[in-house]
Formats: sequence, C-alpha cells, structure tokens
Amino acid sequence: MRQEAAGIAVCLILYSIWSFQTESEVMCDRFYQLRDYASQHSESAAIFHLID
Repeated sequence: MRQEAAGIAVCLILYSIWSFQTESEVMCDRFYQLRDYASQHSESAAIFHLID
C-alpha cells in the first residue's frame, strides 16, 4: 500500500471515530466524501480491507 492509500485509510478510521464521539454531521459528511473517493482509488481494495 502506497502512502496516499494508507493516509486515506487512516483518515477514514479517524473520521469514523470522531463522528461517533462528537455526533458531528460535518464529520459524517467528510467520512462519506472520503469513502466515495476511496472507492474510486486504484488501491481501494487495500483501503477497505484495512478499515474493515
């Protein structure tokens, strides 16, 4: 996994944690936006494997 894909995975994990802790709609929105981007990434399988 390249650095970019690892960074996306880490951000997805953190956005998920923060959205539950803060109950922030903004954090939820950012999570889903990044998840949509990650689904189109060339290393999407590795990203989703890591966050699953």
